[in-house]
Amino acid sequence: MAVAWPRAWSEVLITGGMAPLLLAVIVSFTSASGWITRVLGGEIFNGLGQASYIIYIVQSPVWYYWQALTNRLRHVPAQTAVVAAWQFFVFVPFLILVSLVVQRFIEAPVRSWLVSWRFASSLGPGQVRTVEREVARRDPVKVV
Repeated sequence: MAVAWPRAWSEVLITGGMAPLLLAVIVSFTSASGWITRVLGGEIFNGLGQASYIIYIVQSPVWYYWQALTNRLRHVPAQTAVVAAWQFFVFVPFLILVSLVVQRFIEAPVRSWLVSWRFASSLGPGQVRTVEREVARRDPVKVV
């Protein structure tokens, strides 16, 4: 055991010594009744997960305008390399809020329209009237 154990604790991460802990975390997520699964599988994290791609897409343009606005309030040039800590810490919740708004009012209606359009194009002429009910039943989009 002494031969296989790394000399420094920093080497544990490099040599795979954390693998048993990672295995325990993965196995704990497979249980549907665990508290970690309930917390991370809740509606808040589900909504943030659905909005994560929108965060990825809108972060750069939102930051550009956010930095210009907040730098104007700070009386510094609009695009400067120096960012105050408060600018970043207030920006993160603002970005999440913007992404949730984009998801609710742009992404979800467009996705629903695309699903109904695709579903309607696969039906015959006499079956089109039931599209709205079928889309409402099949569409997995749940807006937070």
